Amino acid sequence: MTHHGSAPDPSATSDAPAATTVEPLLVHPRTIRKAITGTAVGNFMEWFGFGIYGYLAVTMTTVFTSGVERSAGLLITLFGFAVSFVVRPIGGLILGPLGDRIGRKSVLFLTMALMAIATTLIGVLPTSQQIGLWAIVPLYLLRLVQGFSTGGEYAGATTYVSEFSPDKKRGFYSAWLDVGSYIGFAAGAGVVGLVTVIVNHLSGPDAMLDYGWRIPFLSALPLGAAAIYFRMRIPETPVFEEESDELDAELSVAAADDPMARHGVLGIIRHHWRPILVCMALVSATQCAAYALTSYMPTYLEVS
Repeated sequence: MTHHGSAPDPSATSDAPAATTVEPLLVHPRTIRKAITGTAVGNFMEWFGFGIYGYLAVTMTTVFTSGVERSAGLLITLFGFAVSFVVRPIGGLILGPLGDRIGRKSVLFLTMALMAIATTLIGVLPTSQQIGLWAIVPLYLLRLVQGFSTGGEYAGATTYVSEFSPDKKRGFYSAWLDVGSYIGFAAGAGVVGLVTVIVNHLSGPDAMLDYGWRIPFLSALPLGAAAIYFRMRIPETPVFEEESDELDAELSVAAADDPMARHGVLGIIRHHWRPILVCMALVSATQCAAYALTSYMPTYLEVS
């Protein structure tokens, strides 16, 4: 018969390891707000460039594919929007682990600089009237740079905010990244609309084709400088500062069959491929609807 009130046998627990208590990392709320602001501003800038391209698709069809049948030219231009998505996973796979080694802050600074430079350079590209259909090649290359940057940006920013956030508010704080993204998209559309009204009033109905399309892209330079300024002021995450010295050692001794151990990319895919596929399906569903509304719909309404 078991007596629940009896004292435990000391000999039964004498060889058990002592329990360790992991102290939570405490971060001042002001520091958290500063970190979220810096990352959300960066996300704003990343999607600002995508918003400009999406809302200028019809105009850029004439600028970069003159001489090509209109529907074919529009597909060529929209393919420039699509190619950026091809390299987004590559950006995450390369820049994500790089952030584990050199710090989230450094990688977020890099992604911000890449996006600002690529978006600005689109604004100075030669047109098809100047160099023929070769004009589409540097446009695609810069779109690839934008996509690579965005892939590393969102992966790095999500990790950055998650490492700063308390457990009970991690989802809430991370959601502000999407807020920054959609505000950036809307701002890109707003800038395109404002520039269209102003240049058409000043220079006539062909002004956007002549030079006006460049202005929204060139506006990425001062906006990018401001975003980089905010990025330079954000602190490194306390989790990275605490664990970076142990990263190489942990990776070298990680148990291959332990799903909760620290793994590289292949190890993560091996142990967590099911949740990865679920996340891919969820993101695909939401983003297909989002881009249909924010990018395809303006083009459809303009050409219909």
